[in-house]
Amino acid sequence: MLRRMAEGVGDIIGDRYRVERLLGRGGFATTWAARDLHTGTEVAAKVLDIRALDDWKSVELFEREARVLRRLDHPGIPRYVDFLAPTESGDGATRMVLVQELAPGESLAARIVAGWRGTEAEIVEIARKILDILVWLQALEPPVIHRDIKPANLIVDDAGAVRLVDFGAVRDTLASHTSLGSTVVGTFGYMAPEQFQGTATPQSDLYALGATLVTLLSHKEPADIGHERMRLAFHDHVSVSEPFRDWLDRMLEPVAEDRFPSAAEARRALDAPPAAREPAPSAPAGTRMALDRDRRRFALEIPPSRSGALATGGFAIFWLSFVAFWTFSAVAMDAPIFFVLFSVPFWLVGLGMVGHTARRCVVRTSLQVDREDWRLERSWFGRRHRVASGRTRDLTGFDSDVPVRVNGCPVHRLVLREGTRAHKVASPVQPVEAAWLERELTGWLAESR
Repeated sequence: MLRRMAEGVGDIIGDRYRVERLLGRGGFATTWAARDLHTGTEVAAKVLDIRALDDWKSVELFEREARVLRRLDHPGIPRYVDFLAPTESGDGATRMVLVQELAPGESLAARIVAGWRGTEAEIVEIARKILDILVWLQALEPPVIHRDIKPANLIVDDAGAVRLVDFGAVRDTLASHTSLGSTVVGTFGYMAPEQFQGTATPQSDLYALGATLVTLLSHKEPADIGHERMRLAFHDHVSVSEPFRDWLDRMLEPVAEDRFPSAAEARRALDAPPAAREPAPSAPAGTRMALDRDRRRFALEIPPSRSGALATGGFAIFWLSFVAFWTFSAVAMDAPIFFVLFSVPFWLVGLGMVGHTARRCVVRTSLQVDREDWRLERSWFGRRHRVASGRTRDLTGFDSDVPVRVNGCPVHRLVLREGTRAHKVASPVQPVEAAWLERELTGWLAESR
């Protein structure tokens, strides 16, 4: 029974729990710290005022929270104590009450407000402890999805233990096709993109955890950081090691299937020793090409090449000088017009050699590939020209061919394969450079898919 509940210190809930202080107010419920008059222990009493609700969705969520918490028994989750069914109180209000063990300590949100800044090692340890809770929740039958992981719902005590609280948005997957299947719940910024369509999976909690860790590292809300192509653009706001940054990248993938498949997999990846991670790409000695790649992008820059330009340019000048002598001599001797015009193809060949040499000396080539799109560009004198572009899923990798032989030696071209289409990236390239880039792009495409 609810005896009198005027929402104040000293009020008694159900003839058993005396209100001592306010813990917080949510979207539709108020949580109080109370004293259990039977045991003398402190508890958290979450009170839902049905009279103040606009619809019954909140009641269904509140009842589901109580039902799910009743079967949870984990040290990282405050223990279920009691549930008081709707009863009219002395002030005419109708309320439901969920009573849990009171988690000692303070929320990570409160720590941030107080100015706490954790080191990378401390943040990683917090991530491990939260993942341990999620591993246990996801191993239940059916799995339990919290749907509202954020700093305010994570309590840390003086010993460093972490507890996950406020299961008001909880879902077990058996309920995914019920009338509540389209309910959008969570906190903006921490919600995975699929939650905006009313869909939640175990990977949704991984996204929320990733966003929470970014907040702990940056002291900024995810909504204040901004996005690039739907990805949280946190790299410029945190200072962490590359392996941890890459791990966060995968936790925050906008497509659920691109994240870790489970909390257990995320935990194993977080604990993987540095030696087990992919080494940085090793470029062949003497190459002029620059490759920058991570899990999100593959960027290749090929600067202008002056190698062989002196010899090629010198031969082009000699060729044009000879053709000019021939042409002007024919004109001076009043040779027939067809004899003069016969020199035109030789002029074109010479000018082509000059143009080719000039391009090699000034043109820079850039290939940018990300998870969605790719583009091949060439630039000279500050002007950029897009040669080709398309969808990354259509790429099959690099290839090198041998179109011609010069002085008996094969000349290799680097070609980007897009289905049945081929786009020349660079020519000439050394066979060792072509093999290196083929291996790197093929590996990157396999990982990104």
